This record gives sequence, structure tokens and C-alpha cells, in this order.
Amino acid sequence: MSKFFIFFKKYEEIKKPIQWFIYIILIGAFVSTILGVIFGFKSCESNSTIETVEAKYFMNEIIKV
Repeated sequence: MSKFFIFFKKYEEIKKPIQWFIYIILIGAFVSTILGVIFGFKSCESNSTIETVEAKYFMNEIIKV
């Protein structure tokens, strides 16, 4: 048997676990992306500090912090 066929036989034996590993990685990346977008928008919506500062002070006004 040639070296190519031996390599091909070994590849066929480990192909299924490699495919499952790739699927798990892709699903994890997809879920983490969706959660990052959802929680990113939530944190932007709940930040009212900027609006409070803009309402109390004018632009280019010197403020002691």
C-alpha cells in the first residue's frame, strides 16, 4: 500500500471528530457574538451620564472635576 493511501485511511478515521470540533467552535463563536451585541446595546442604552453632563453644562465651559 502506498503512503498516500495510508495517510488517507488515517484521515478518514479522524475526520468525524475534527468536524465536530469545528462545529462546536463555530457555534460558540456565533453565540458569543450574539450575546456581545445584545449586552453591548444594553450597556449603551443604560448610560445616562453623558446626557446629564450635557444638560448641566455648556460646550467649551471650564469645569472643575
